[in-house]
Parts: sequence; structure tokens; C-alpha cells
Amino acid sequence: MQALFYSVGEVASVLNVSQKWVYKHIGKWDCAFKIEGRWFIDKKRFFEWIKSNAQPTKPAQPTVEDRHGLT
Repeated sequence: MQALFYSVGEVASVLNVSQKWVYKHIGKWDCAFKIEGRWFIDKKRFFEWIKSNAQPTKPAQPTVEDRHGLT
């Protein structure tokens, strides 16, 4: 049976950030709640939150003008 919740450490791994960063921001998230001083992050709502806050990426633009006319 899979767990329904992430720990702070697991969220930090998924987002590739430090646990300190997660603790700093977790209070603002609708997908997290605290019981007895321990944070729980609902997996389903966490990924819905990520999808709803994702920004589309822009294609990289060349930073140096191509002197050979190759683009």
C-alpha cells in the first residue's frame, strides 16, 4: 500500500530543494497540514498544485549573434 502523504524530506527531493526551503514555504500551500508539529503533504493535491502553478518554458534564444548566418 502506498502512503497518501509526503514528508518534508520527500517533497524536498521531488522539488530538488533543501528541507529548509520547504519549511519556509509549506505554510502557504493548500496541500499541506500540520499535526503535533509534523507536516503532512497530500500527494494528489501536491501534484495538482504543481500543475496549476507551472509556468510554460520559453525556447532558449541565442545570446550571441551568429556570425555565420546559421540559426
